[in-house]
Amino acid sequence: MKSRSDSKPQASKWRLSKTLKRKPQFRDVSEGDLKYAWAAYKRGSFDGMIEEELDPRAFAEAFGSLGVAFHGMWTFLDDGKPVGMGFAFMAHPEPVLAPYMIFDRVIWFDWATPRQRIEHGVNFFNEIRKEFPVIGHVDKENKSYFEMMCKHGVIRRVGTSHNLDKAVFETRAP
Repeated sequence: MKSRSDSKPQASKWRLSKTLKRKPQFRDVSEGDLKYAWAAYKRGSFDGMIEEELDPRAFAEAFGSLGVAFHGMWTFLDDGKPVGMGFAFMAHPEPVLAPYMIFDRVIWFDWATPRQRIEHGVNFFNEIRKEFPVIGHVDKENKSYFEMMCKHGVIRRVGTSHNLDKAVFETRAP
């Protein structure tokens, strides 16, 4: 005879502590990350951020100027090896008027595994929410990724922007 627990499959439970067990890290983008950014650029990852068909020197200048538009640029590291970059900007130049950041995009490098992408997203949003709130507008292609972050309890969906046709997520209070 089957017990009650055997009759239903158990839903998997997403736990923050388990996902962060391998200790993913992030840091501000440094000059040493330029070669990884160049490789991602050659594969089209910077579409809409940096104009196309630049040589390495012109790309280095354009990449350096991203610091003007983005107030936050981070490199995600797995055992010291970069696996991606994140970009965000302040909602208003004067933080007192809008004391939160708008998360613009993540660029994952080709060698980043799905597991690394989840671990680093969870770690990033878990740590950054301790400093300031973050809001992001997410297109349909990336919505499931952010829903995975919601399952870990670090962000939540707060609605839909019908003007942008995007889902809106924000970090949860720490």
